[in-house]
Amino acid sequence: MMTALVAVKESRYRKLKTDRPISIRWDEAEESDFLAAGDVLPLWEIIYQMLIVSDNGAAYAIARQLGGDGKGADGVGGFYRRMNQYAGAMHLTGSYFCDASGLPAPGHVSTARDLSVIARYLLKDEDLKPMVGQQARQISWIYPQAKGMLAENTNELLEKYPGCCGIKTGFTNAAGYCLAAAAERNGRRLLAVVLGGAESGDRFIAAARLLDYGFDLVEGQPLTDSSVGWHEHLSRWKR
Repeated sequence: MMTALVAVKESRYRKLKTDRPISIRWDEAEESDFLAAGDVLPLWEIIYQMLIVSDNGAAYAIARQLGGDGKGADGVGGFYRRMNQYAGAMHLTGSYFCDASGLPAPGHVSTARDLSVIARYLLKDEDLKPMVGQQARQISWIYPQAKGMLAENTNELLEKYPGCCGIKTGFTNAAGYCLAAAAERNGRRLLAVVLGGAESGDRFIAAARLLDYGFDLVEGQPLTDSSVGWHEHLSRWKR
């Protein structure tokens, strides 16, 4: 989520075109089930690819080429510095970013509360909100021209939970099955963050219960920033 947010914000700030070519190196291809070394995709398409199917290789390619001079480690390091600068501006008190994909890395940490803040920023962005809420998208390549794929979102709640508008699944051995979920009903939007699921389905069940509980609690209240804050209490729910 943070990689997408920084990529979009930086591309606007630097006035980069949405079809800017992003190339894939062999080490990035090894982190992906869909990308091959030498592939070239438009910037916006590879951001979709990263968000919809959780493509780690896409995240690394974005970081390398938007982080600085785009020539390898320095580019990645520059992107990580920008991630942490944004984290400071967003008042993320329990996060430090050392990896674009969210995989374990020394010093790389975050919290349910901080993930919920990032999720709120994503939903406020006019470009990112439709990205995280899309169930499927046909991804197109610049090279090879004939290559493409139908990316299907890993977030099952988009199809199954009424009003779901995102946001992002995640998994590591240390964190378990995770989910930042959002739903909108009757002019109200709620967020739920679930970490530590033992099975993939746990996160969807837990998030749905949290959202149901939240909508019951805020029934009759107007949509305000405070009314989407229930996730900070609810995210501590465990099986």
